[in-house]
Amino acid sequence: MALKRVLVAEDEAFPALALMMNLKSWGYEVLRVVSSGRDAIATAVRECPDILIMDIFLADEIDGIDAVREIRKTMKVPVIYLTASDDPMTLERARTQEFHDFITKPYATGTLRRSLERLSF
Repeated sequence: MALKRVLVAEDEAFPALALMMNLKSWGYEVLRVVSSGRDAIATAVRECPDILIMDIFLADEIDGIDAVREIRKTMKVPVIYLTASDDPMTLERARTQEFHDFITKPYATGTLRRSLERLSF
């Protein structure tokens, strides 16, 4: 597998670290782990990741869904939402932006790995 570049937006330190370690062990390059929507947008525009893994509730006023909306104005990139928010209203908002997968926390690492493997490049 060619090294795929991943941008992770996760505002909780421990889940972010675990996610980063898993991604690296699976052969992905983690560009950066950011905790805010503003940083996710700026990093995505600057680094042009191959994949976004996006929490929905982030550390600033820009949530993951709005960050994806802004990022998509400049690039088409697959998104995996990885979030504890599975309420119907949040899921409906997420659907306004095309996404590859919506994975609810807590999740089995195999679930995320299979989702990543299903992406075709």
